[in-house]
Order: sequence, then C-alpha cells, then structure tokens
Amino acid sequence: ASITRFIYKKLWKPFYRTLSDIEQFNIRSNEIPVFPKTDTQEFTQLNKVVEILINNSVQAYKTQKEFTENASHEMQTPLAIFQSKLDILLQQQDLTQEQLSIMQSLYDAASRLTRMNKNLLLLAKIDNLQFLETQQLNVSAILNEPLVILAEQAEANKIQIETNIEDTDLTVQANKTLLESLINNLIINAVRHNIPNGKISISLQSYLLTITNTGTDKPLDETIIFHRFGCMNEGTKGSGLGLAIVRQICSLYGWKISYTYQNGRHQFVIFL
Repeated sequence: ASITRFIYKKLWKPFYRTLSDIEQFNIRSNEIPVFPKTDTQEFTQLNKVVEILINNSVQAYKTQKEFTENASHEMQTPLAIFQSKLDILLQQQDLTQEQLSIMQSLYDAASRLTRMNKNLLLLAKIDNLQFLETQQLNVSAILNEPLVILAEQAEANKIQIETNIEDTDLTVQANKTLLESLINNLIINAVRHNIPNGKISISLQSYLLTITNTGTDKPLDETIIFHRFGCMNEGTKGSGLGLAIVRQICSLYGWKISYTYQNGRHQFVIFL
C-alpha cells in the first residue's frame, strides 16, 4: 500500500504543481507561470492548453487597460477646453435665462464627465500597479480630513453626520493617495445618495471602518454595486465608479468590504 501511495504521488505531482501555479497566478502581476516539463503526455497537453488560456487572458487584460488609460488621457484636454469655453460663455452679460439654463446643464454634464474620466484613469493606474509606494498611515487622521470639507455640503442638504472614532491609533501599511481615495469615495457616496434631513454615521473601531447612511428605502443590488457603472441610472449624480474604486483598493491590500441594508440604513463595512 505504501509503494502504491508513493507511485500515485509521484505520478500526479506534475498535475498538482500545475494546479498550485494556477491558484497563485495573478493577472495584474504580469508574471506568467512556467510549468515544469513532464513525461506524461496528458499533463503536457494540459499545461499547453492552460498556457494558451493564460496568455490570451493576459493579452486581453493588457489591451483593456491600455484602452482605458489611453482614452482617459486623450479625453482630458478636450474636456478641459470645453469647460473653459463654458466658463467664458457663462460670464457673458447678455444671456437670457433659457441660455443660462442650457449652459449650466452643459457645465454640469462636463463636470460629471471630468470626474468619470479622472476615476477611470485612477482605476487604470491601480490595475497597472502604479501605487506601489506605501507607508504607515494613521486611519483616523486620514478619515478626519474629508469630514471638514464635506461637513458644509452635508449641512447644506440638512444631513447630520455622527462620528465615533474609538481606534485613534490604528495604522495601516498603504499608499496614502489610495487610502484617501477610498475614504473620500465612501463619504461622498453617503452624502450624495442621502435624503434631505438624513443622517450619516461614521465609526472606526477594532479594525472596522463603518459608514452608514439613510437613503433609498430599499437595499442596493449587492451583485452589481461594486461593479463599474453598476448603479448608474438617470437620477445618479456620481460617476458610477466610486464603489468600484473602493473595492479595487480593498482587493489590492487584502481588506474585506461588505454591504448591508437594515432599518432604512445603507451600511458599508471595511475590515482593515
């Protein structure tokens, strides 16, 4: 029996080696696994098929990233020119109310396109691993920065913000730009999709960052909320990319994010 087990393990060793390499493969790392040679014809054929699949996937992934990044770069200049020309037109003295209304609508659309373009470029950079530089960051300090700015916007919409920052010494090893982007997107999302006289609750305790807000009276679709443009509709004010950015950053650092809806409150929790 021991001899049989030994032969069995030796025979299937190339298969389990291939399986291990596939499990460790990360399409963003640009490192294509090299499978060891084997005398077993079936395993050799398996490795060739897997290599073809991986190479095709990597090529498609690179093409998609390049398109997103190139398109975002190319859109920056015409968008900036468009907004600049609108700024000049809006300063004209002889405009009718109807003309002002039309131009304001165009200006709002251009601003939204600019935000969308900026977020697409950020996602492309995250995919390209362009934020490798990290440092120890105090989460509560990063968390307090956008609260000062967004407090005015929340107050204008009669939204009450409550904070409960217990873990003031919590630090994480991360890129500062990405951590700021994660927190900003979550808080902006809570403000933007809230209701008049609504509430936002922000807490940080025991490695858990929790942001809860009032809003629509039904839960969001958990299967699409973290997808790019997953929650876009006619009434959406944002770019449809905020939560996708949040998930991408969490994935990069191995943080867990979850969404729940209870008692009329939308809650996002990140386990750092």
